[in-house]
Amino acid sequence: MQQPPAPLEVLSIDPPDHGAPIFKVDIESRLEAGDATVGEAMDVLRSRHCFAGPTSDFRAWLCLEELVTNALRHGNRLDPAKRCTVSLFLDDGRWIFRVEDQGAGFDPARLPDPREQLNDGGGRGIFLVRSLALKLAYYCGGRCAEIEMSVEREGSETVSAPASPRATDDN
Repeated sequence: MQQPPAPLEVLSIDPPDHGAPIFKVDIESRLEAGDATVGEAMDVLRSRHCFAGPTSDFRAWLCLEELVTNALRHGNRLDPAKRCTVSLFLDDGRWIFRVEDQGAGFDPARLPDPREQLNDGGGRGIFLVRSLALKLAYYCGGRCAEIEMSVEREGSETVSAPASPRATDDN
């Protein structure tokens, strides 16, 4: 049975204080920097045993990759003068991933439903994240995205994450 999409919150306020991050980095607006950062964040989560197996690992990787790519490509428009801040928090059986960009912001609620406009290309990443995360929230007028996921420590799974995220990406 498929779970309902995560609630989508769009708030004009600053994101909540989750305490000190276990990982935080400020990166250039380059996709390669984003890929490296996602890899580093995943390594931190793996070192803290946050995944029950390859499926939960892959879900996390996909969400992180989508949020970072969206911030770099759509928020900062790959502008080398703009930066992205990526933070990871671990608290009470859940982990929170935050990505802040220096773009103009946007209202994710205005994105088309990608199931209705398959050839348009807009909104698929956010749709995927909402399908996989417990919660997705946007703060600061859409310039800050935050997801919440459960720490999963038991069970067996069979799906594996790709070895190199952009190995087959023609972009």
